[in-house]
Amino acid sequence: MPKLILTVIAAVFVLIGCSQPSPTSGPTDTVGDAEVEESTDETRLLPTIYPTATSYPTPPPTNTRPPLPTSPPATPVDYDQLVVDLKYTIPAIGLERSLSGDVSGRLKIVDETTGFDNERRNQAGILLELQQSLPDLALDDLPEDCEHCVWLEYSLPLTGDQDQGWLQDVRMLASVENFMAMALGPHFPPGTIAGLRRITTQDQIAHTVALTEDGLLWRWKATESEVPEAENIDEDDLLLSSLISDLELSELAPIYAAACPDNAGIETLYIKSEDTERFIDLICPELALPTVLLPLYLNLDAKTVGMLDDELEGDYEPPLAQETILYYQTENGFHLTLFYDGQLFAGDDGGNVVSDTITVTLAVSLTDELLESGFMQPGVDNYLSGADGNYLIIRGPDGLYEQVWTGTAEPAIEAIVERLNNLLLNALSSAAADNIAEEESSNQETPAATSTITVTLTPLNTPTPGQ
Repeated sequence: MPKLILTVIAAVFVLIGCSQPSPTSGPTDTVGDAEVEESTDETRLLPTIYPTATSYPTPPPTNTRPPLPTSPPATPVDYDQLVVDLKYTIPAIGLERSLSGDVSGRLKIVDETTGFDNERRNQAGILLELQQSLPDLALDDLPEDCEHCVWLEYSLPLTGDQDQGWLQDVRMLASVENFMAMALGPHFPPGTIAGLRRITTQDQIAHTVALTEDGLLWRWKATESEVPEAENIDEDDLLLSSLISDLELSELAPIYAAACPDNAGIETLYIKSEDTERFIDLICPELALPTVLLPLYLNLDAKTVGMLDDELEGDYEPPLAQETILYYQTENGFHLTLFYDGQLFAGDDGGNVVSDTITVTLAVSLTDELLESGFMQPGVDNYLSGADGNYLIIRGPDGLYEQVWTGTAEPAIEAIVERLNNLLLNALSSAAADNIAEEESSNQETPAATSTITVTLTPLNTPTPGQ
């Protein structure tokens, strides 16, 4: 009996199991009949379990360290704190200038007489040099009533160093004068109507000349610890007044410049007429000066003669004399130079040079005609570079102009070149004739030291064969 019951129960379970449908893996997954037939009772399909976000338990708080004690803040840097304060004075010429610099490297330079100032930043290097050099500077007691002496006063607040007295150190004299002039412009005494300052070059030290309205001439060098007394030159008053009155100051440029050879410096020309004054920078004046400024400049230049020691004057020779208003050079070595005052210098291919004069009117008319021809070009680059050919250079309203050509001159200037050839040959021929006549009259042999001029009258505007 029990065996029968067990058999019936087992049969019921089999029937229940056969009545269940086959499981599937999803709506797109099917199981073929062959797979069902091959599967065994031990094959099971597990449900897919997708991951879900699980929050992690927050760890229990731990004991935290107390914050470290903070040190009190340092004193902030005072960038306005002065590190150098300097005053530079020459009472006789009305010069009073000052310089002050602070921790930030800012430098302020002031002309105390005019109120003009100039501020420069990032000057830490200059301030450091001053802090190092000033304490070693020897300043003597100023002689009594020495208004022409250079007075220097300084203080270094950070170190407590300070001093004042008569500045006689040549290097510091030149340095202070140059720095102040570069920052504020050159200084000219009160009442100056015309002045000229030249900077230091390897051939000369900085120097200044100034002519005042009451007829005084001031001349001094940057390295002088005592400015010389002014000289009385009343005879120049009329000439200077005429030269200045002829100028239209409003039409003058603030700077006239040319490509300079080595050793040429920068100069500043000062002009005052009534209530108008002009500072004009000249870079390489012998090549840059316009015709209108030439007479005044040459008048001031003549006042500098004898100022500089011979041992300081170098061998610099300008490519053209600053008095030149016209220069003509041929391919076969002849050359002609005209100065603004009518002086003429003629040279041949053998190195002989003679002088003569023509009227100022003729000299000026030649340059005017060449300018009006439209053939001349600004600058003298070809001449300076040594280009081959015939050269013609003139001074005009903006400095020098040039033209270079080979063979026959262009029609625009052919007639003028012919006149220049005649001037050149006439001057040389006249000098040669005078030389011969002098030799015949003396009936003596010419000493070896005296050169005899021999002129070969060949066309000057055509090249020599073989060139």
